[in-house]
Order: sequence, then structure tokens, then C-alpha cells
Amino acid sequence: MSFSQHDQGASGPLLTDDNIELVSAKLQELRLRLLDSTRRNPLINIRFTPASTSFIRVVDELPDILRYNLSQGRQMRLAALPALEDELPDEQTDDFRDALFVARQENDAYLAEIAKIDSEEAKAEEKLIKAERSLKDRLREDLGLPTRQTKDAPSLAEHARLHGVEPSYILPLPEDEHHDGRHSDDDIQTLLLPDRLQRSAKSIREKGRSFERETGVNVLHAAFGILEWKSPDENDRFVSPLLLLEIRIERKQSPHGAEFYVNGVDQVTVNTNLSLKLLNEKKLTLPEYEGGSVEEYFATIEEAAPSGWQWKVRREVCLGIFPSSKIAMYHDLDPEKRPLAEEETVVRLLATTGVGDGAYAETYGTDDPEVVSKVPYVVMDADASQYSALVDVADQKNLAIEGPPGSGKSQTIVNLIASALADGKKVLFVAEKLTALDVVRNRLDAAGLGNFILPLQAGRGTAETVYESIEARLEMSRTRGPGRDSFNSRQRALEKDRAILQGYLDALGAMLGSTGLTVHQIIGHAIATAEIREGLPREIRRLPIPNAGSLGTIEVEALVSEAEAFGTRLGRIARMPVLWRASTAPITSHDIAEDCAEAARSISEALEVFERDIAASSIAVFMTANPFVVDMKKIGDLLSAAAREEGRIAPDLLDNLTDPAARRAARDLCGQLNERQTFLVQLGHSLRDAEGWNVSNRLAAAAEFAKARGNRLDPEQHRTRLAEIEGAIADARVVLGAASRLPQNWTSSGRKLKEIRDEARRIASQAPDVLSLRVGDPMGSADTVAAEIDSQASRLAKEIGRIRQAMPAAGGSHTAGEIRIASAAIDGTGFFGRMGSAY
Repeated sequence: MSFSQHDQGASGPLLTDDNIELVSAKLQELRLRLLDSTRRNPLINIRFTPASTSFIRVVDELPDILRYNLSQGRQMRLAALPALEDELPDEQTDDFRDALFVARQENDAYLAEIAKIDSEEAKAEEKLIKAERSLKDRLREDLGLPTRQTKDAPSLAEHARLHGVEPSYILPLPEDEHHDGRHSDDDIQTLLLPDRLQRSAKSIREKGRSFERETGVNVLHAAFGILEWKSPDENDRFVSPLLLLEIRIERKQSPHGAEFYVNGVDQVTVNTNLSLKLLNEKKLTLPEYEGGSVEEYFATIEEAAPSGWQWKVRREVCLGIFPSSKIAMYHDLDPEKRPLAEEETVVRLLATTGVGDGAYAETYGTDDPEVVSKVPYVVMDADASQYSALVDVADQKNLAIEGPPGSGKSQTIVNLIASALADGKKVLFVAEKLTALDVVRNRLDAAGLGNFILPLQAGRGTAETVYESIEARLEMSRTRGPGRDSFNSRQRALEKDRAILQGYLDALGAMLGSTGLTVHQIIGHAIATAEIREGLPREIRRLPIPNAGSLGTIEVEALVSEAEAFGTRLGRIARMPVLWRASTAPITSHDIAEDCAEAARSISEALEVFERDIAASSIAVFMTANPFVVDMKKIGDLLSAAAREEGRIAPDLLDNLTDPAARRAARDLCGQLNERQTFLVQLGHSLRDAEGWNVSNRLAAAAEFAKARGNRLDPEQHRTRLAEIEGAIADARVVLGAASRLPQNWTSSGRKLKEIRDEARRIASQAPDVLSLRVGDPMGSADTVAAEIDSQASRLAKEIGRIRQAMPAAGGSHTAGEIRIASAAIDGTGFFGRMGSAY
């Protein structure tokens, strides 16, 4: 948004006689440009076309009674003729209506038929109805609908007369008032059927509302009297409304459908456009209407017929769209009503160049305390140019603010009004379009200032609304609340934050060394190139640039140029074959260069031959697409390993391995062997001697041990079993000791240990003096028993050893199935053994 200052101190006085005369002439010229005196303006020439939906013509009403009822605000209903016949159901479908809508716009026969209808003849409306009926009948045939079965419809005029309505647009005379009271009721009779009346009334109402939303002016009028005139120097006649009354049309729903009601606004006035056209172009003054009977005014106009003119007053009334939005402006600029030409502001606008000190106003520093003090209250966001406009207005300067939509003009206007209200001033805000007024009003409402608005728009500023608005303001009370203190506190906080931000701005705007760039520019460049820098190697990103703050534009450009040259060289080197990157021999002459080229060509040919030979040999299967990228070390290691086998590898092994099936079998065998070796390593973590000679027997014993204990093998079970065996050994040793002192016949073969124990208990229960008489077995049979017990203990010890060897060293647990699989794997009778034997 930009704003310009108008002349603030033009040399010499403004209000001179010459300037006042010049401004008066310009105002008169502007007033005439506001008027549209062409035939396109319905205020100058009405075109009553048969299919028009901009006007509704009245029949069988008395003009004076109609004028009185409407001007008094009485609501009157637009009455249609009764329907000729019920509409056919198949013509009420969406398909038929859509086709009818298109046909009305595009059917050549229909358009030609209505073009021939003279709108002034009595049967114009009847012919239009017949044309539409014919169009509908043709559509029925095109859509494949059955032929309409009906009698010929009566004429529209006869239809109206049958219902007691006089069908003429020329209204009855006062002495022809009907005795049944039809002329004094609340109906306005028309010569339209119900559907046509609804369509026309709805169209007129919507057009009027749209025009009012756009301009804020109501253009709906009732025209009383039609002046048909033609001057001797005119080729065509004009049909102009004489008297106009602003009206409102309201839609109401009834059991019979939508109905439209009309009421007048303000009073009847003369058609200003017609009066001014006759005065400015024909030097003919139209008599003023001073209220009262319109019949008398019709007679006065008839008597004022100029000599030689075609001049006729038609006693008609019609309702419709009469655009008169600029008539009010025409009257406002009348120099006889107010001395606008002597107003300094008007003279400054129309009699000066309007440039003043410059075509564009100055933009002030919004952080300057002196500037801020001039506009302390801002209710909406404002940038620097908008705030500068507020400052100039506070300094009593005249401004012209310009900018495209969305640039903040309405925000600036709201801030101007709020600032003026805070200073106790009054503001008159005018706009050509109602939308602009509504935008400003809505924003003032949002800012809590809606109660200070007095709307004066056309159609909204009636006397009643003005009185109500004034009354509401008088009832407002001024109460001091916390608003002032809260505002001051927030103002101080704002100033503090503003100072901090200003410090940041100063730092960003400072120059960095002698680079000629500000800190802000350098940071912006760093952000813009951050992605490129992150993609560079870390070594390059960390390259230090000495004295970076002292590098000027020339030094930076030189560094960039050198970097680009270095990058170009690196690119060339990267594209160079690997063979030549390590070459260091200088080329000192043209002959040496040719020799090098010839040698390179020979090498290239030799390499091509080598590639063909490799492709045709049996080792092609071991080579990649490019034999020069093969890892030759791996091939060398393979040949070395083959040499170490001392001829154990058959010469035809390489050819056999070229068979894909053989290679797959070899890979499978190697995989199985690796898997067996891996399993042995894993088993070694659980067994102390994983590759012992009796590992299979040990694993089988462990499997039986696990099977007897729920198919689980864990250290706790081993410890429990060992404890049981060791306890049994200890018991056996006790028994051995006791048995050595028993008689030989007690330990003879065939006696059970229980029997011996029971006998020993019986002896032990004897008195001590009896036991002292005991004598040992002289034959030493107890030694024999001890030897047998020692033999049993030895067998138990061996069993304990086997269990300990089978026990997992890490304290894990195994199932019996796992142990059996491990045993099978070790002795070669399992899966791996079978696979190896098969191969």
C-alpha cells in the first residue's frame, strides 16, 4: 500500500475568485457526468418487452388510491390472474423444466415469435402465453411425451374479464371506481398468471437486493404515469416514467404458494433524470410535483406539451428496477445548496496539482517515541506505511491512500476512526459500495467500537433507525474500569519488547568487518546455501578461511573463481581412467605424445582381445561382466590353496564345477559341513569334551536321564541326583563298617539288607554288659562283603561322572530330544552323516 500527500503549503492563497470559479465549473461537469441520459437508462426510456422480468405493469387500479396507500407505508399484495388450467404433471419434472429453460434461451422459433409481438398492443401478454404454450407442446413432442389433450384456451383479456378484472394497462379514471371496492383493497392487480407473476416478482426483488448490496442504494420504484414524447429533432420516441416512489418488495409464504407484498418508502418525486435531460438538452422545464393527486399532475403535464412535439401522458403504473443511485450525489453537489466551491479541501483537490512535497509521502520510524506519541491507539495491525498514514492524519495532512485489494486500506481506515474517537473527534466515512462500509463496520464491531457507529446508508438510515441509534447512545454510561491501567501496563511491556527487538535489528543491520555485507545478509546467504554445505565432505566443511571478516567483495570473488577452477580440474580427473591417474611421466614434445597415443591404442586392442578370450574360456562363469574389476587376490588365494593340496584335486575338477548342478551340490555340502561345525561349537559350550570318543553314549545316557524327569535336563536335577547317589554311597560305607563287625553267617549270600538291619537293631537293643561279650568273625567274611560294597560304590561313582560330563557347563537346560539329536550329529548317523554319505 502507498499513500501520497496532497499540497500542504501551496504558494499563494487557495480561495481566490479564479480558483472558486474553476472549481464551480468542474463540479458542474462532474454533476452532469453522474447522469445517464441515454436510451439504455430505464429512467429515460422504458422497454416493455414481453419476456421482461424487470417490470410488472398494473391493471384495473386507481393511480391516486395506489399512490396514497403505498406512500403511507401500507403493505399491498401483488395479485395474479387465476390460473388458466392446472399444469400437467409431466411438465413439472426437472427434465422438462430444464429443457424449457434452455429452449427459452435458444429455440429459434420461439425467439422469432416473441420478437414479433408488439409490447404496446392489448394482446401482447396473451401472445406471449400462446408462444410459450406452443414451445411447451414442441418440447413434449421432442421429449416423447403424450400429446396434450385440452380445449383451446381463452384469450388472456377474456380470462381477466371473466374474473372481473379490466385488462387494459391504461388505468381507470377516478369516476370509474368500481362499486365492489376492488380499487381500495390491499391488492395490486396485474395481468400475469400466477407462475409468471412469481417469476417476475422474484427476479425484480433479487435484482434490487443485489444492487443494494453492491451500492447501498435501493433501486426498486413504482412509476406513476408514463410520458411518451418525441421532439422534432429526434428520430425515435421516448417512453419515460414521470413520478417515482421508492418501494420494498417482501416475499411471504402462503398455503397457495409464495406471495409478494409491496410497500412504499418516503414520498413520490419527479423523475430527476428525465427532468434534467429535458432541461439540459431541450431547454424544457418539467413542472414540479408538490404532492397531492397524481391525476392533477398528469393533467398539468398534458397541458405543458411543447409545440410541434409528440407529447402524451399514459395513465399507467408499473413496478420495477429504476437505477437512480447517482441522483443523490447529483443533488449533493448542487452549488446552490452548499458552497462547495469555497471549501478549502475541495479547492485543494480540484484546483491544485495535488503533489505537494512529493508524490509519495514519507515513511516514519514506527519505533520513534515522538512518532508513536502522535498515534497512541491502534486497534488493528499496521505496518510501517499504514502507521505513517495515521501519523500524517494526526498532523492534519490530507492524504490519498492507494493500494490493491488486501493491502490493508480498510485496516488503516479502522485505525483512523479509532484514533479519532480516542481524541473525541467525529468521523464521517463514505464509500461508493455498501460492501466497503460493511467491512469497516464489522471490524469496528470486532474492536468493541460498534456502539459509536451511526449508520446512514440508503435503505438503512430511516428516521426511526436514526432515532433508535441516538437513543441507544444516550443510554450508554461511562464507567471507569481496569481498561486504562491494563492498557498502560501492556503499553510499557510493548515498549520494552520493542527495545529488545530493536537491538536485534541493529545487530542484524551492522556491517561485518570489511566484507561490505550486513550480518543479516550473511545469515541469509548461510541459510540459503545450508543444504549445499551439508552435502559436502566434512573435511571440506571444516576448512578454515583465515581473516574471513576482512574479505571484501573482490577477495570473495577471487576465492570463488579459484574454487570453481579447482572443481573443474577435479571433475576432469574423476573422468580420467584409473590407469592414467597415477602416471607421472611428463610429455615434453609432440612426438612423445604420439608415441603415448600409439601405445595406448595397442594396449586397448590387447585388452579387447583379453576380454574375448576370457569370455570364451571355462572360467567365464567365475568372472563378472567386466573382467578388469575382478578381485585377483581371491583368485590367487584359490590357486594357492589348490597347490597346497599336492595333487589331491583332480584336473578335471574345474570343468566339473562349471556344471550348475554340481556347483549347487558343492555349495550345499559346504553349507552342511559349516552347519555341523557350528553345532559342535555350540555343543562345546555345554559339554566338557564335545568331541570325545564316547560322546554319543554320554548324550544317550543324558537323554535317558532327562526322559525320566519330564524330558528336561537342568543342573538342579543333576545336583539332586548326585546328592541321592552320594547319600547312597555314604549309607553303603556305614553299612560296610557295620558289616565288618557282623558274624559271617549274617552276611552270607542270600540274606537281604533289611534282614541284617533288623537283626542288628535287635542286638543293639541289648544291655551294654551283654554287648561287651561280643566276639568278631575269625574267618573275615566281613572283608568279602566290604569288597562287594566297594565294587558297587565304584559303579555309582562312574555313573556320577557320566552325569557330570553330560551336565551343561553354563547351567542351562536341554530336553531329551535335543540330547538325542546332538548324539546323532556327533556319531555321524544323523542328518549330516546321511548327507555326507550320499554325496
